[in-house]
Amino acid sequence: MDFKQTNRPKKREWIDDYFMQAAAYGMAHNEVFGTKIEHTAIFMCSRDLDWQLFEVGPEEFKVWEEKWASKVAEFYNLS
Repeated sequence: MDFKQTNRPKKREWIDDYFMQAAAYGMAHNEVFGTKIEHTAIFMCSRDLDWQLFEVGPEEFKVWEEKWASKVAEFYNLS
């Protein structure tokens, strides 16, 4: 789970980076602690106290893991 503050409500398609970040956290936790995290939830609350919940299940989580792994590989290929 990740909790975010926002100035105004967001559309799901605007928060790809948050999903990728959550997948990276899950992957790290799985590696270090031997867990099997495959779900994530992004909770957002605006200044006007509007809240949103964006959830990702196992199939979509795998997509975000792959996108994160690609970003990491790209970084190391540029270094």
